[in-house]
Amino acid sequence: MPLRSDHFITPIKLVLPGIIVSVIGLFASNYIFNNPDKNRAKATFATWKVINQFERILEKNSDLLPCNTPAGDQLLLKKDFIHLYEMTRQNMVDLKDEEKIDKRLSAILNMKIDSYTELKRITEAFLDSAQFVIAQADKGVLPITEKNYIISQMQSKYVNDLTHVVYRDTAMTKNILKELNQSYSSYVDSFVVVEKVQSYEEIQKLIPGKWITTDKVTIEIKTATINNSDPSKAKEIQKANPNTGTGHWEQSDREFDFTWTIDKSTLTMKRENGKDIVFEIVKISDALVTFVLTDAEGNAMIANACRI
Repeated sequence: MPLRSDHFITPIKLVLPGIIVSVIGLFASNYIFNNPDKNRAKATFATWKVINQFERILEKNSDLLPCNTPAGDQLLLKKDFIHLYEMTRQNMVDLKDEEKIDKRLSAILNMKIDSYTELKRITEAFLDSAQFVIAQADKGVLPITEKNYIISQMQSKYVNDLTHVVYRDTAMTKNILKELNQSYSSYVDSFVVVEKVQSYEEIQKLIPGKWITTDKVTIEIKTATINNSDPSKAKEIQKANPNTGTGHWEQSDREFDFTWTIDKSTLTMKRENGKDIVFEIVKISDALVTFVLTDAEGNAMIANACRI
């Protein structure tokens, strides 16, 4: 029986569509998994998250340094601060070497590398100058009132310089992130600058406790419920007076009780015989509180206290 052509054509008809689908699928999968834009988007976004993580680590460790450094060891404190800035800077340099990231993120890294170089220089100069002034006062060469004035001025300039460096590239960074969002919004979450502002509620929640300042003043801030033995009544008192309480101040040459109130970020400690003590809370965490107080001569001083 002679062979007919459809004996060969039929299997080809059946197989060929499968081959075509397979080939199309192969090219599609290659595009999906090797899509340059998608891969670049993922690499860039992952790097951006790491940048933010490194900066959170820097902030957390900077907050802990005053409490982890032995009291009075300004040289070690300086070394540790400089080390943190240098390590963060080097981490940014290492991230910039990632070849897969968008070059626009590299531009942000360049700005951050330059900023951390500048922050390191500013901090080193400030700590050196402050240590010299403190040493002069300890030797009796410089009166205490004059020392406080000089330190106050130095602190003000240091904070202004830091603020300028930290925020000078914010507008450019936001514009670049906006462009990255336009390019890669189909593949990854938004690139954003997270600007954390501590709420008054968080400040008020964290302020109660026992604190010791860097010059060995112990301040205990007790809520209105601490000395109440009736739990149900204590809750009522706390609910009615969430931002008031009592406290105790102790230092080498004096000791006294006080009552306190907090309004937004302003902590006022009132004593029966004596002038009110007012702290303007700049920042507070579970471990450290940074505040501004004004001395008798009107010098605004930035100080830290560690929770104990």
